[in-house]
Amino acid sequence: MKKITFTIILVAAQAVFSQQGTTSKYDDLIIGLWNDYIIQVDDKNIEGMFNYFKLPLVLHFNTDDAHNIKTREEFEEIFNTWKKSSKADFHRTKRETINVSEVFDDWLCIADVVYKRLDSNGQVIKLERALYHYVNVEGEWKIYMISNVDSGSQADIKAAQQARIDKRTLERAYRRGVLGSSVEHKRVFNEKIDVSE
Repeated sequence: MKKITFTIILVAAQAVFSQQGTTSKYDDLIIGLWNDYIIQVDDKNIEGMFNYFKLPLVLHFNTDDAHNIKTREEFEEIFNTWKKSSKADFHRTKRETINVSEVFDDWLCIADVVYKRLDSNGQVIKLERALYHYVNVEGEWKIYMISNVDSGSQADIKAAQQARIDKRTLERAYRRGVLGSSVEHKRVFNEKIDVSE
């Protein structure tokens, strides 16, 4: 009986602790690929960026329609347009956090990345969060989808103002986890609230 009880406790403990701080066996690889990809983005090197993608590629930003890019020509057209737009008006990218999750063993991973776009003086232009979806294609990890995630603060505050929700109610919503899905975002937000109270 003691062995059965011990085994049940051991299995339960394993289940609980295996959920805390889990990391993918591909963390270092995916993080390295993301870092290398961002160097190409910062250099606005369309050809270099293309090497990190698997077609068809899906890009979904904000409330815009998703772009389903099927050919290299479509890729070049979209990214050359981006390169000439104000969205590419930054000097470099600084990663704040990155969390890699393996969705399907040895096949799909998602990198949840919070990063800053900086100007040439190192000043923050904007803070962004995006999900980079990677697929293992014949032993090579490639990005097949990028979708941004609203970091919450500005959009939620604007929506709250439009709905005439006061700041205190918004803060309580963040604390309860109703708004903002990123653990890191909640931590930073809660630190800002604690300082101001």
